[in-house]
Amino acid sequence: LGVQTLLSVEGFQYETLSSTQVKKKCLNDEDRVYKEIIINYDDKKRKLNETHEFSVGWMRIGKNYTYDRSGNLIGQSYTSNAGGNTNERSFYEYDDKNNLLSEKKFNNDQLTIETSYLYDESFSLLRSQLERSHTGNYIGITKFSCELY
Repeated sequence: LGVQTLLSVEGFQYETLSSTQVKKKCLNDEDRVYKEIIINYDDKKRKLNETHEFSVGWMRIGKNYTYDRSGNLIGQSYTSNAGGNTNERSFYEYDDKNNLLSEKKFNNDQLTIETSYLYDESFSLLRSQLERSHTGNYIGITKFSCELY
């Protein structure tokens, strides 16, 4: 009891390249850089994209983000050549109150998961979530309840 063994510790260093670009260095337990991430932001400090590059090997990962006029995230994509080429995309829809209505996830242009959100009309609180898997052939329904005091 009371004995802990530390296996490894990782850290990060950040370098500001410009007012809209940051380099994030991922350090292993020997303080050596094993991955660098370039993160680009728009003028409202919203993340636009990330490019991950590993120091060893030719693995690359890219992430892109898009927003609507209200600042809501409406799309994101993830590409990687690690373990084969992967292209994942997600799209989000909102109502006029900026409540998230739906989320659609695609993997290599195939729709994999569709999630819908239903809200309480009076307080805009989440009432239920419906998740439909197009690849796993299941539907999951989660209901939420809250009490106001």
